[in-house]
Amino acid sequence: MAAKIYMEPKDVFPYFRSHGEELERRHKLLAENREFGLEMCLCSLDGFCNVYITVDGDEVFSEDLSATDAEADLTDLYNRYLHGGAVSAILEDEDPDDTDLDQEDAITERETELNDAMEELLLVFYPDFQDCPTEDLEAVVEDFKDRICQRLYDDYGLSVYRPMILVDEDGTESFEEYPYPDLEPEYA
Repeated sequence: MAAKIYMEPKDVFPYFRSHGEELERRHKLLAENREFGLEMCLCSLDGFCNVYITVDGDEVFSEDLSATDAEADLTDLYNRYLHGGAVSAILEDEDPDDTDLDQEDAITERETELNDAMEELLLVFYPDFQDCPTEDLEAVVEDFKDRICQRLYDDYGLSVYRPMILVDEDGTESFEEYPYPDLEPEYA
């Protein structure tokens, strides 16, 4: 099924000017491609002309439009999302920026979990850990975490889930979820 365009790009900003208050309450369907579950809508967001795109009800894009660039920006959006490869990339989850964000989120989430676990463990061994005479408690937790993870692998063959980006000697980056077989200990 082909895309359906209900309002041409040249007509969108004039429509916004004359229906701004209404667009704060009710959004206007500008175009759709039912084959992909894609809808492009117009609304007033904090008084600004805003276009957003949903795929199967999930918002995948949002942008405020200016009076001077609205027609050109919308023409580009119509071409990219209604007829171009952007829909396929969204549906197939091939957007490399999303992959990078997912990797960063996995790293941050797991590092937080490990840091919390290390702090709890340190508190069991040393209840006054928070009042430790060491100046940099974060460095203590980080060192403790690195040593325990490495020792679990070296001594018992247990590779801890700890996603990270490793850099090879030639500068190539790779995302590893269980990095310990590839890591050299940083301590003696």
